[in-house]
Amino acid sequence: MAHQEEDPRNLLIVVVGLGSVITIVGTLFGLYSYYATIRNNLHHERVQTIEDPRLKELRAREARILTTYAYTNAEKTQVRIPVDRAMKLLAQRGRDAIPSIQPTPPPVASAPTPPPAPQDEKKDDKKDEKKDDKKDKRDNP
Repeated sequence: MAHQEEDPRNLLIVVVGLGSVITIVGTLFGLYSYYATIRNNLHHERVQTIEDPRLKELRAREARILTTYAYTNAEKTQVRIPVDRAMKLLAQRGRDAIPSIQPTPPPVASAPTPPPAPQDEKKDDKKDEKKDDKKDKRDNP
């Protein structure tokens, strides 16, 4: 039987082994990146592009509030103005020209009703005792 006389080339074995490991790791990283990109695109298409009618209604209402004039109280003494107009006025006149910039206070709630006064337990006990006594007298003559 024949056998090999020369020593194995250790450097070549190490280089081929490291090259294989690097190739496998690079392939795994590339496939993972590709999968993550596809997953994110599908997520965006399925979830983030769905328009909720409540969200559209909310945005329309907010846009209407920010871009129109309206009275803010029942007495019609305070007026809400569009944000663009308010910024222009504030830029022209400066903050000191406006006497007070404060939000409208929330409506005042009516005062809560006080809880009923606690009853004296001793009075209730005496009433119960009198009733029991009357029942005993009727039952036992």
